[in-house]
Amino acid sequence: RISRVMNMSSDYISEQLTEELDLDEIALHAAGALLPSLRERAGDRLKKLPKGFLVNMVAKYLSSQMVYHEGLDYVERSVPRSKFAKVALQYSYETKRIEELLKIVSDASIADDETAKEEILQLLRVGGPRVAVQKSHVFQPTADDEN
Repeated sequence: RISRVMNMSSDYISEQLTEELDLDEIALHAAGALLPSLRERAGDRLKKLPKGFLVNMVAKYLSSQMVYHEGLDYVERSVPRSKFAKVALQYSYETKRIEELLKIVSDASIADDETAKEEILQLLRVGGPRVAVQKSHVFQPTADDEN
């Protein structure tokens, strides 16, 4: 089942990705999907790869991020087929944003009680990206949804 959901979601993302991002933005996402050592070695060469390769690379990365973090049911049942790329990109953005918030909260002196601080951090870890995507604009109906 996991392979089927991964392939389905990455196929939808691949089909829709170029509607959301231009080639330079896709190359940036491809670079972000690489380990830092590979990213450094690749440099500007990523932009020289065929567009289809970059699109599929980013689609697989975004798909795996959602599937492994949120589970099969979320990807199969909660993400509208017509918005897979939008949701996946927003999820990726929100994941990075939550990581930044976790660092801020972790470094902050917001509670004398360390247990309260840990509870706040745990809530961010557990619900962070999914809740942030839910409250974002990506699930709002658009004029295209009516056609």
